[in-house]
Amino acid sequence: MVMSSLLQEKLQRMSETKRLDGYKASLAAFELGAVVATDEFPPALRSVRARAGRMDRPSQGILPHAAGGTRALAWTREMFLASGIGTEQFYLATPFMYFPWIECKPIGAAWVENLETVYDLDFRVISHDKTILLSVDNEEYEWNAYWSHIE
Repeated sequence: MVMSSLLQEKLQRMSETKRLDGYKASLAAFELGAVVATDEFPPALRSVRARAGRMDRPSQGILPHAAGGTRALAWTREMFLASGIGTEQFYLATPFMYFPWIECKPIGAAWVENLETVYDLDFRVISHDKTILLSVDNEEYEWNAYWSHIE
């Protein structure tokens, strides 16, 4: 028997709903706000995200893995500042289709360490004013940062 796409979507949403609380608990270094749908961001977000995922895109920051974990944490903070997103409040991409972004406000000094634990420093964030996307990719030999205005 073939499962209808509507039923598949319903099951996916139910599964994600069950996993959402655990995911939120894993972000202990953040005060979490609303879960935000992709359509609440400017329409250009789709093309900016696609460009961020391209192998031939420019990088605004590169750090070799050989630099070490402590340096990677400091570098990640630097990328938040250099991109213009800052470190006060932003939207973090989640691993969920139905709950794609969550509003995050770092609390305490260990928020980048929390991102490392949850995401292995491989994540996407959008500025709180919804104008900048920052993509940090943990690649085979280096961390790579790319950011762009969402226009």
